[in-house]
Amino acid sequence: MVFKKNNPGCPCCDCPCYYFEGSGKDSLGNKRLTETGTLYSTTASQDSQSAQFTGASYFQREKHSCFSPYGHTTWTISFDIKIVTLPTLAGAPATYGNTMGVVTRATIDGVIPAGTFAGEWGVFYEHRETGGTLFFGLKTDSTTHAFPDKGGGKIGEAINDTGGAGVNGFYNVTWTVGPESASVVTVGTSTTENTYSGNLVYGNDDLYVGNNTEGLKLGEDFDGRDGGEILIDNLCFSVT
Repeated sequence: MVFKKNNPGCPCCDCPCYYFEGSGKDSLGNKRLTETGTLYSTTASQDSQSAQFTGASYFQREKHSCFSPYGHTTWTISFDIKIVTLPTLAGAPATYGNTMGVVTRATIDGVIPAGTFAGEWGVFYEHRETGGTLFFGLKTDSTTHAFPDKGGGKIGEAINDTGGAGVNGFYNVTWTVGPESASVVTVGTSTTENTYSGNLVYGNDDLYVGNNTEGLKLGEDFDGRDGGEILIDNLCFSVT
């Protein structure tokens, strides 16, 4: 995977952007992602390919300051995501039954909000009767928060297989942490702002794309149910 200096698609020339154009084309220096069983789709939000997740593949890299909001005035992660095939629901209440990792430096064991969160931060996906939902978890020295809280304890941002308004039906996702304890999440046209309590912490967690190591890989089958197919493209980090 590669970051491209002076590329207007990359928000920071010192931090990486990953465009998922395939092994051998997208690697550079010490910010390279390690690929495990990776698949690529020709449906992309930019360039010619995106990373394709159907439950077996993921990317990984050891910790790096670009991957953490700790020690920075502002930290932003952005990426594009598209649901090609929805996971299959079952049971009552209707839920897929576990939590998938999207882009993470944390894990969740179980289902949000009852599942156990461990690590620094993570973007997770769950599929429920109400539809697909992205959850944003952030660790501080006083508590673990799930973002965004849309009021009344309602957490998470909805996505589905038809609502992505970006190129080729991708949702654009951005999450900015700081300054002054601000946490702002935008998924498509929906923006939610929170203020976290406590101080940020720096975790000893690797970066994963497509893997919740205590739960499910993105698109992974669970308890006899189909995990669907999800694409990720144009993953960027920026700090000031």
